[in-house]
Amino acid sequence: SNLELTDFTQSLNQTEKSMENYVNFHTFDSIDSYYSARNKVSEFMENMQIRPSQDLVRHKEYIVSQFCQNFLFYSGKAIYARRANDFNSLDYYYSKTILCYNMLMNQLSEFNTILLQQNALNYNQNLEQMYALYRISFILFLTVSSIIITVMYFSVTNIVKPLKQISQVAHKISQRDFNVPLFSSKNHDEIGNICNAFDRMIISIREYIDAIWEKAVTEAELKEKEIQLYGYYEGTD
Repeated sequence: SNLELTDFTQSLNQTEKSMENYVNFHTFDSIDSYYSARNKVSEFMENMQIRPSQDLVRHKEYIVSQFCQNFLFYSGKAIYARRANDFNSLDYYYSKTILCYNMLMNQLSEFNTILLQQNALNYNQNLEQMYALYRISFILFLTVSSIIITVMYFSVTNIVKPLKQISQVAHKISQRDFNVPLFSSKNHDEIGNICNAFDRMIISIREYIDAIWEKAVTEAELKEKEIQLYGYYEGTD
């Protein structure tokens, strides 16, 4: 990432400055700082590309790692020459180190630009995917909501419709209109039980009315016979 590359560049800068300080001042602090920064650079290099690659980013990383190895090699030689007070070798390795360092900084700058472009491209792709997911989620939400509303509508309709019919039948029965069709419900839920109970009540009322009607007819026939007999006896007298 660009953040890791920035840390890597800072470690390289610290390595180069520590080398210069040791070459110029020959102090213990500068040599200690050099090896500390060098170890950080080596840790970064462990995860870098070590072979050429067809991928632009990976290949640029490989180039950076090669320049970095040369930089560490020449800086180490310069440090060793300064310790030995071999100023002829020191001048040679110091100039090589600075040249390699400058070229390394140029490669790091290009690498950083490539990473920024790559990250921007990845960001745009991820952003498009997020928008696509938002659209899909919205469509799924509408679809699921429509299904739920449809199921609820039919469920409520299946409950309300029988209750409405029961209400109409009850109203007709309250108006003494018993000539109503039976529900003949085949459902075994609460609504079906209510419909069956209404059917039994209507049948019982009809049977009761038929029984009363038959009884009234029978009584009327008997009364008519009594009247006929009574008239017959009066005529005889």
